[in-house]
Amino acid sequence: MSEYVSRGSLSVSADLAAFVETELLSATGLTGEQFWDGFDAAVSRLAPRNRELLQIRESMQAQIDRWMKENAADGIDEAAHIAFLESIGYLVPEGDDFQVDTDHVDPEIASIAGPQLVVPITNARYALNAAMRVLAACMMPFMAPMPSLQTMIPEHRAMTRCAVPR
Repeated sequence: MSEYVSRGSLSVSADLAAFVETELLSATGLTGEQFWDGFDAAVSRLAPRNRELLQIRESMQAQIDRWMKENAADGIDEAAHIAFLESIGYLVPEGDDFQVDTDHVDPEIASIAGPQLVVPITNARYALNAAMRVLAACMMPFMAPMPSLQTMIPEHRAMTRCAVPR
């Protein structure tokens, strides 16, 4: 079982705290206290919205499960399924065309070839799923006791960029 330590109002894996404080921050010029204060503030600020989005996701999943039980026994009517998904907000109309440029992109992302998720920031569902995917990928070294999560996420760490319409 993992041991936890307090960092502000957070309860953090001792292994994660040690990694952040001894390895991650060593080249940044930040102290552990500065990092954890900022991270704690970000978590506190974003937690209510994250809870709200997770409730929306849970509600949509329940509606989808119910629809599938009621409508998919003899095959799925694609048009009805799409109409249903649109009616609950799971599918949204395609937005206007936009372009993404690479100005002001972190050198690590611009110069290292690797898997990247590029999602439109105007679609909250895509952005949240991408952010959760990257967070989970970054946390993989600390999730050894949870093999079910490890099998869901490939070993590479994907980088995420959000595309903002101009």
